[in-house]
Amino acid sequence: MQRSYNTMVPARAGQLADAGYCDTHTLINEDPLTGQVDTITTDTNTNVHTYTFKCEGVTISYLSDASASVAEIAAGLAAAFNAEPLVNGLAEATYTATTTVFTARVAGVGWTLSDVDAKCTLVNTTANDESDPIGFGLAVVSDSANDGYGKLGKTANLAYKAVTLTPVLANTTVYNVGVTFRGTTYWADITSDADATAKEICDAMTPALNASLPAASVIVTDDDAAMTLTAEIAGEPFEITYDTALWTYAAVTVTEATDINRAFRGVSVRDSKQVTDATGVTQYAGGSAMGVLKKGRIVVDTPSVVTHGDAVYVTATGTFTPTAASTTPKLDSSVAAWVKSLSASLGVLQINARG
Repeated sequence: MQRSYNTMVPARAGQLADAGYCDTHTLINEDPLTGQVDTITTDTNTNVHTYTFKCEGVTISYLSDASASVAEIAAGLAAAFNAEPLVNGLAEATYTATTTVFTARVAGVGWTLSDVDAKCTLVNTTANDESDPIGFGLAVVSDSANDGYGKLGKTANLAYKAVTLTPVLANTTVYNVGVTFRGTTYWADITSDADATAKEICDAMTPALNASLPAASVIVTDDDAAMTLTAEIAGEPFEITYDTALWTYAAVTVTEATDINRAFRGVSVRDSKQVTDATGVTQYAGGSAMGVLKKGRIVVDTPSVVTHGDAVYVTATGTFTPTAASTTPKLDSSVAAWVKSLSASLGVLQINARG
């Protein structure tokens, strides 16, 4: 009896979808790092007292002399820490007045101070923050400071576009403003009176524009002298149309990160050689080189079945979805398009990210 077997490898997020054309590039996972800063403040100066604390379980101590000042104790604790080879590679200790300051030597490499002397106060001034790992099949956006680096396409790595419009005063005049959001332009117009002021114009135009705009798009506020238009979704761009004789435009926040289509560098490619964390998840570690598909087809996780022609949105955690929400910027169809579903939880994306 002849038998046949399915030898196909099950599709997984981050796998290239077919043997067709693809263009990948290598980026460094450069999610912003933050260097830790701790302080120990000497509250009480006691003569001939051993002041102690621990760093990563290693005891650091300083014996005050018979005429100790708080400044001397703060300096002594700093010197004792810097002289301890088991921990001085983590931070540099300095002092100022009553306080010993511990500053990370390498951003993203932290430590724990504990068992601080009762005559002192410990404060974590700046928490250590490592680069976020990036899983497979996730959106990657640029680090605008360096083309060779990329970050997870999450909300925190995008920005909210904001611009201002200041009215040029004109009496008995029609003022109009259009906001183009996801391909549709929403208009509002008001007519100034015979003794127009900036406050009157802004106070009339602001609610008129807000009423014309859809939810989760652009919010308009004013300070009686100018209007500020701000994206309600990080990474979601918008454009405005206005009469330059009646309005003065100024950019408040307009960067690559305010437009996900400009910031989008592609999708992280599955690589079994990458680090596996304690939960068994394999991903690109912070600071590591990662493969990113710039052009081609790739498998990604989906929350539901997708259909060719559905819109592509990026979630707050860098995954992809066909469903709009208040936190999901939309990728243009020229940048990303659904090809098909593989299941209720996997789909294929056609990617055409910038170079």
